[in-house]
Amino acid sequence: TATTRAGPLAVTGDYGVEYFLSSFAAARGVPYLMASGTQGGWGGLIYRQEPTRPRGCWWCFQRSIEDGSIKRPPASPTALVQPQGCADPTFVGAGFDMSSIALAAARAAVEMLSSAYPRGAWDGLVIALRNDDGTATCPAFTPWIGVRHRECPLCPTAPPSG
Repeated sequence: TATTRAGPLAVTGDYGVEYFLSSFAAARGVPYLMASGTQGGWGGLIYRQEPTRPRGCWWCFQRSIEDGSIKRPPASPTALVQPQGCADPTFVGAGFDMSSIALAAARAAVEMLSSAYPRGAWDGLVIALRNDDGTATCPAFTPWIGVRHRECPLCPTAPPSG
């Protein structure tokens, strides 16, 4: 996790940290970018928010995944390991799989920070590098256009979805 002059960037799997940083950035009117991978490196998520594009927030994105409005990225059911001396389990995944997520996040950062690079219309991406059963597939990037989730307590001014 890092904070730049442009705003915070989170590459973490900790929802509490992601939630805090997205709220921190929104309160200060700075951009926020989050990227995470799933167990086994089977998929991942990227979320970005910009003060110039006030749409659905991080909470809306996560809640849409939880309620099935957005398909959850695939994850290995057995890939968690707990290194000796570490308090929290982690996962292993192929570097070349995780680099697909990192490169998409880098592209999103450039889109957010550069007026010379074209910007995609999405606010969140669900990335699938495997099928739900673990078989390899062509990388699939499913965009999420930020809309307020009907249950969101944080986006009172954004129009609700569905």
